[in-house]
Amino acid sequence: MAQHPIAEAASLVNRDRRTLYKDIKRGRLTATTSATGERQVETSELIRVYGNLLAFEATQATVARAQKPTALETSERQAETSEFIREGGDLSVFEATRATVARAQKPTALETARDAEIALLREKVEALEARLEDKQLHIEHLAQAMRLLEHRPGTELVRRSWWRFGRK
Repeated sequence: MAQHPIAEAASLVNRDRRTLYKDIKRGRLTATTSATGERQVETSELIRVYGNLLAFEATQATVARAQKPTALETSERQAETSEFIREGGDLSVFEATRATVARAQKPTALETARDAEIALLREKVEALEARLEDKQLHIEHLAQAMRLLEHRPGTELVRRSWWRFGRK
């Protein structure tokens, strides 16, 4: 499932973000740290701990955050628009063309979330494969120890009396 920053997760479950941090600290809720150092909570964890989510509000916030242009994009767009108008072009055609190109170039919020989830699952698979390899190595070491400790009949030493006084 998707990862959500703490603030967004808090709005999804209609709780204060401090409550989420307390639950993480107590071990009730599991969180991961992203590559940027931001703590994130998986959707399934939120459902497990708090029940149903307020999905509509969070979806709007996620879409708004994904669609918000940066200052550089805004200035580039203004420069392109003014150049197109100076050349005598129709503004509505320009906007339609620009929107089509932008949709083709930018991944949607769903694709970005899906890519992030795929990357996370790949990391989990690698970690689990490493754990499995460690377990197999441990099993081999235990098997070797059992072979060294097992009883082998027929290789016993002949018992002699401890008192050998007067005997040759």
